[in-house]
Amino acid sequence: MKVTEHIGVALEPLDIEFAHRVQPRSTVNASHARPIVVRFRQRISKDRVVAAARKHRNMTARDMGIGGESNKIFVNEHLTKENKILLGLCKRQAKEANYRSEWERDDLESLWVTVPARCLGSSRDLHIAIVYIPPNSLLSPRIQIFLEVLSVVCSSSCGSFIILGDFNLPCISWVSGEPKVLRKGLVEVQNSASDLIAQFSFLDLLQYNMIPNKFNNILDLVVSDLSLTVCKSTSSLVKEDPAHPSLRIIASDFLIPPLRPRARNVYQFKRGDYSNIHDSLIKHDWSFIKDEVDIEQVVCLFYEVLYEVINKFVPLVRCHGSYSYPIWYSRALIKVIKEKSKKHQDWKKYNNPVDYADFAELRVKQKVLQTECYQAYVNYSQEKIKSHPKYFWSYVKSRRKGSSCYPQQMTFVDKVINEQVDICSAFNEFFMGNFNKPADQYNTEQVEELGLDIEQ
Repeated sequence: MKVTEHIGVALEPLDIEFAHRVQPRSTVNASHARPIVVRFRQRISKDRVVAAARKHRNMTARDMGIGGESNKIFVNEHLTKENKILLGLCKRQAKEANYRSEWERDDLESLWVTVPARCLGSSRDLHIAIVYIPPNSLLSPRIQIFLEVLSVVCSSSCGSFIILGDFNLPCISWVSGEPKVLRKGLVEVQNSASDLIAQFSFLDLLQYNMIPNKFNNILDLVVSDLSLTVCKSTSSLVKEDPAHPSLRIIASDFLIPPLRPRARNVYQFKRGDYSNIHDSLIKHDWSFIKDEVDIEQVVCLFYEVLYEVINKFVPLVRCHGSYSYPIWYSRALIKVIKEKSKKHQDWKKYNNPVDYADFAELRVKQKVLQTECYQAYVNYSQEKIKSHPKYFWSYVKSRRKGSSCYPQQMTFVDKVINEQVDICSAFNEFFMGNFNKPADQYNTEQVEELGLDIEQ
């Protein structure tokens, strides 16, 4: 009982069926402290003690107030020889499968499966969770346990998440634009529902199931940070429950990985030597414009001269082009996001209502600033699309989730293209087919009429 008090597990003497010491097999170890075997009346009591003892691996007899010795105390499951072999095999298989014991709780029915990115042909791992929370008196505590497990999973792993489960929360209205907690049922369940919505919002997880059951409630949630499509299934494997309609979930966007971003050299035109650029262009012999007749050849020669001057007087820098936030995020918005994250961590750690109030206020402020920044960026891109088309393409790239580069697979005229060079060639073919080809020859007399001295 002193051990359970030390590790923080509340037990009553009636929870223990019997306890006895093990007789030593030989007289050599007779002087050592004999192990104690304890049998509990309920398996859940044993599991709680073993799980709590794993967090206190450095317990000693002195910590228990048992004599002055500092002998270590170990708490393990008492298994037969056959079960020990079976446990060893299970541990080895769990290690090979990257089993995460911190992702499970004995008092929560959940199953987590991780599909590696290499198996999906994607750039990120996919974590799939199946959760069931029965509608009984432990509904609210189990929601809180699920939130703790979800926080551990998101903080200890990277990748995309798909969470499926029966949460039995009819007090949440998902049909409207934003989830809303209704004054329906127990107050503690409503509070847990609010915490669930807040956690989903903080982790950028969206609920995609909008199909109500026969009683006009949504009990089965489909939550993910991916773009999912949820529709009614017409071919269920088992007989459909009126409270839980069969669903068909489609998630395919993450299966197409982006091309690996490559480092590239970027001209630093702000640091260019424009006086020497001007002098070089003035002194260069441009007579080839008059001598050449083929316009394509003239353009190629012109660019050769131009790039030669640029490479000579404009410095280069190695650029990887990665961003942590979307391009339209302002510094003020990023600061609010970081402050909101800090307040949320304080609230989860200390459970202080003041921290949650600050977190909720910052969350509202973030949504307002995010909408304003996005709208301002779109308006500016539309105004500058003629003079600065770069803003338009940066907007297009920012709308791609995960990466700003082209996907690894594209389709053009019923052809699937996987190579980067072929993708660029397909773009070239598309644009050439939609624009009129310029003339192969031009009249130099018209150039002279404009007052340009092509012989200089």
